[in-house]
Amino acid sequence: MSQRTVTIEQARAMAKPKKKKPRARLTQQGKLFAKRKLPAGADPIKEMRKSGKRNLTDGFLVLWEQKDRLEPVRELRFHPVRKWRFDLAWPLARVAVEFDGGIFTGGGHTRGILFTDNAAKQNAAVMLGWHLLRYTTLDLRQRPLQIIEEIEEALKKWLI
Repeated sequence: MSQRTVTIEQARAMAKPKKKKPRARLTQQGKLFAKRKLPAGADPIKEMRKSGKRNLTDGFLVLWEQKDRLEPVRELRFHPVRKWRFDLAWPLARVAVEFDGGIFTGGGHTRGILFTDNAAKQNAAVMLGWHLLRYTTLDLRQRPLQIIEEIEEALKKWLI
């Protein structure tokens, strides 16, 4: 059996495209979690950690909204041609946040071609003038307040 050499572009062209699942929207539970106001004396970090994996971003936003902060845009499509989106973005400051999930379970953010696609997405964002902050779901669970501080610092630095 002879072997042949192919480029990445040729390999992509030969691969059968998998049907993409429709983009997950907030579950009803996630919508309720994101909209609710925490009772007086409740620990917002505990509340966020209790939320399911799908609701971590919602929980983070509940923490974010505890103070009067600039509201982020969710799922902002930033590229003029590709359908790439940021998890959270502040367009006025051109600051974006990406939460990478599945890093300990072999999810898309850590596997071959998808990892390469994420790198291309991030490089394109930087070339378009975006300031990108990346966090894992473990970061969200363990240090949400530090993430908020880092985002606030970036917004102060880059807000026009």
